[in-house]
Amino acid sequence: MKNNTKKIIIFSILFIVALIYLILAVFIFQSPNGIIGCILCMISVWCILASAVKLFQYTTGRSLADAIIDAIIIVLFS
Repeated sequence: MKNNTKKIIIFSILFIVALIYLILAVFIFQSPNGIIGCILCMISVWCILASAVKLFQYTTGRSLADAIIDAIIIVLFS
């Protein structure tokens, strides 16, 4: 496998695991009590965002800044 394909698979698995943990912790077990639960939920949200950004970069081959600038241009001028 190519190096990018391995990274896409790893970040996809990280995204899915973090999303499942967040859904289970908040909605099913209702466990974010106290500082430890809050930190664990914040870490899972951070992992979701970071893996989504990395997946976007590896699948499209563009940087996130270029995509944000393109989205701003589309919103402002369309």
